[in-house]
Amino acid sequence: CKSATAWAINNGLANASQKKKSNGTSSQSKSYINAANELGAQYVGGAIFKSQLDLGHPLTYGYHDSTLPIFKRGSLALDFNTNPYSMPLKYRTKPLISGYISNPNHKYMQNSAAAVISGLGRGRVISFVDNPNFRGFWLGTNKLFANAIFFGSTISGSTVSTSNNVKSSLQNEMHGHTH
Repeated sequence: CKSATAWAINNGLANASQKKKSNGTSSQSKSYINAANELGAQYVGGAIFKSQLDLGHPLTYGYHDSTLPIFKRGSLALDFNTNPYSMPLKYRTKPLISGYISNPNHKYMQNSAAAVISGLGRGRVISFVDNPNFRGFWLGTNKLFANAIFFGSTISGSTVSTSNNVKSSLQNEMHGHTH
């Protein structure tokens, strides 16, 4: 999902933006022997994060608790969007429940969107930061994926994130204008 989400963003299909990560560069020289440990510590191989759900959103139908543990793999994080209704899942402050994540990554992933709903033409692009079906063993999030399939078309167009560039190019195509 993280690569599909990044691909959708990079190709203008999803209106979301990846959070900017501080590059952490320093003019200070470091010992090569420590590189594997220091750089490896930034990899997120798997941790459990607490997400906040919007229980009134079609993506969260069937959930009764406003928090949901999500299996987090990788360091993709999305900025909060300009449309507050387009983010039915969010990571808030201190989302780590269990597992290892470096302090810089933990800080980076706080207060980020865990899912963003974008409009594309008359359809919806539902971008999950983390795979809700990861290896079929984290069953609590499978319902999110099913809801995306079965109820995605019921999400109101006024509650999705839209890009003016995508919107105008689609309108031009629909009206027969090409550039």
